[in-house]
Amino acid sequence: MLLTVLHYLGFSVAIGGGTAALILMTRAGRDPATAPYLRAAIRVIAQVGIAAIAVLWLTGLSLWLGRYGGTMALGGSWHLKLAGVVTLTALALPAFVRMQMGRPLPAPWAKRVLVAQLLAAVATVAAAVATFGT
Repeated sequence: MLLTVLHYLGFSVAIGGGTAALILMTRAGRDPATAPYLRAAIRVIAQVGIAAIAVLWLTGLSLWLGRYGGTMALGGSWHLKLAGVVTLTALALPAFVRMQMGRPLPAPWAKRVLVAQLLAAVATVAAAVATFGT
């Protein structure tokens, strides 16, 4: 039960953080005077988002191994869920590393990556619900 709750919280934080970062990036583009302050907030949101993705992986793997013995025979929607998580991670991790190195993605690309992450997260949640129910 605790792992399931942590897993859902991880999804909530990841989706909420991505949405918040997208809003702040849009605001920074419209008001250059606030951009330095908003970039600092976006950096913190990105750190929390990466932590949320780590929680998703840890709890997801624990749930999969503990409840299902690591079987891959959980149906097509489970494979879609797994593909969504891999896509989400593949989009988030390189962007986060670039940001930490002081070379963030240009704003138009960063926005596209965030939108793709949000779409992957929503598709992953939908696939999880299709696989496991509520």
